[in-house]
Amino acid sequence: MILFDDRIDKDSIKEFSNELESKIKELDKKEILDVYLSTAGGHPCYVSILINKLVKYKSKIKIFLLDSMNSSGFDLLWYLKDFEIYMLPSFRLSVAHKMAVSVSTSLPEYDIYIKQIYKDTLLWASRLAELGVSDTDVAKFIKGEDLLFSREDILKLFSNIKEYEL
Repeated sequence: MILFDDRIDKDSIKEFSNELESKIKELDKKEILDVYLSTAGGHPCYVSILINKLVKYKSKIKIFLLDSMNSSGFDLLWYLKDFEIYMLPSFRLSVAHKMAVSVSTSLPEYDIYIKQIYKDTLLWASRLAELGVSDTDVAKFIKGEDLLFSREDILKLFSNIKEYEL
């Protein structure tokens, strides 16, 4: 068993990755490693590292959702659409919102940041629409409002996520 219940950042992903590698090496050929996930969010750039590790060991892991998958955690759910995922009774909610960064307007790169955030917002808005999120909520997302998804909402949006009773 391995647990990721932290913010998604450089240190937490490095620690999780090392632990995952170690646990996988200890498994017998037919054993499966239970991976428990919950996060308040974090840096979107580190989600891809986490995804790459999970994809690498897809056949050797079983993923469970603990409490919440917020911000970058929602992004993680999107990227794990090809995984069979189990939602534990403790799971409550997920939050999606557009990316935000702090950038000084005096930086020469300011316009580049703003354009990229806008492109990212439109990309995630289209992904939300693809999942079946209402046009009203997609418009709220584009305006910068948080979208709160209940346990039931997540089960409707992601057909790969199944309730798991202990």
